Formats: sequence, structure tokens, C-alpha cells
Amino acid sequence: PTVGMKVGMLDQEAAVSEVPHKTKGGRPEDVLMSWLTHHYNTQRLIVWPDKPSRPRTVTNLDSDLEDGLVLATVTAAYCPFLSPLHFQDMFTQPSTVSQAYHNTVCLTSAWDKIRLGYSVTPRDLMRPNVVNMLMLVAHLYRNLPSYKLETTVSFMATLNTSETQVVTLENSEESSVTYHIEILPNNSSFEIDDMKDSFVLKNKQRGDITVRYTARSMVKVDAILLLCGACMPPKFGRNYVFRL
Repeated sequence: PTVGMKVGMLDQEAAVSEVPHKTKGGRPEDVLMSWLTHHYNTQRLIVWPDKPSRPRTVTNLDSDLEDGLVLATVTAAYCPFLSPLHFQDMFTQPSTVSQAYHNTVCLTSAWDKIRLGYSVTPRDLMRPNVVNMLMLVAHLYRNLPSYKLETTVSFMATLNTSETQVVTLENSEESSVTYHIEILPNNSSFEIDDMKDSFVLKNKQRGDITVRYTARSMVKVDAILLLCGACMPPKFGRNYVFRL
């Protein structure tokens, strides 16, 4: 069985068109803060249903973001698969510096997993520089929509047997695109044939990524296949996410 997908470069207009909340006629910073506020107040009830963080309106891009909660929720809006792995153990009402630091470590670890392509440390978030934070949020605004789930690839295998599915990519661009391949979380039931961790797709060519599932127990297993092109210079391909 094969799943086909045409790939392309990261398109800023296409990505932004998926953003559900905008402020017309305002400054660019107002658009970003409105976007953050919208996702924070929606996702805080989903990411932390038992102990949600307090509602808030984002009015700046430094102190309102330094505890990591707002940036975690906007990330979860597009990458919900990161919540159980990284965000559920965050302090929703941090009262000490160490608790806020814990939150920012969780957040930056999640960004590292999806290869966000922007260099930032926990201390950068806790001691925010307005210009740097503006650049970071603009990067999230442009890139996070490309992490939305494309489709589900299903596997059916009896115990101790394997089944493969092929994801076929077709590059319609004039330049080669390189993708980093990641399966989240690390799971022995799923593997990439030939143990590839990156994949180069030349211009006007097609290529296959073969995913193998081995049924090691009777329990249903889920995972995420992430093809990350936004972190690979010099040409940046958009990201593709598949549920396995």
C-alpha cells in the first residue's frame, strides 16, 4: 500500500492562511498577540484539563511569554502529539523561578524534537529580549501550520508479524528538498526500512519512504511520522506529519 504526497517549499501565505484568528488593520505585533491569545485560551483547557492555567490576554511579547505556557499552548494547537510527551508535566501556575525554568525546558525540548529550526534556550525565554521574541513568534506563526496532520497511515498485522506501508513523495519544485525523518515517540514497533534518518528528493523526481510496523503485543500502538524539511538549508521544504 502507498500513500502519495506532492511536496513543495514552505509557503508563507499558505501557512498563514490556516491561522484561524487575525486582527485586521492592526500592527503586525497585534496580529501575533491576538493569535497567541486565541490559542492559549483554547488550548489551556485541552492540554491541562485537570488543572488548567489561568486565562490571560497576551499584551506583550516578553513578560507574558517567559513562563512558557503561552508558547506551549500555541505549539500544541498544531502539534497535539507533543502534549503527552512534553507539556502535561508543566507547572500551570508557576510560582518560583525553578518552576518557570522547568516549563521552558519542556518547551524547548519539544521544539528540538520537531526540529523547529530556530535556536532558543530556556534562559532566552526566561530573560526575554523583545526583538528576539518577536522574531521567534513570527517564526512560529509562519511554520507551525505546516505541522498539522496530513493523514493517517494504518497498519494491520498479526502478533509477531510485520507489515509495511510506503509513503511516496513527489518533488514538483526546481530545487532538491531534504527531509529529516522522525518517528515520535521512539517506538520499537515502527521503523524506517534502511534505517534512514534523512531523505533527499531531487527536483522533479519521486521517492519512497518505507515504514515497517511489527506487532509486538496485542495492544494498539500509535505514533507520528514527521518529515521535517523546514530545518534543512539552503532550500526549506514544508513539513509533513502522518499518524501511524
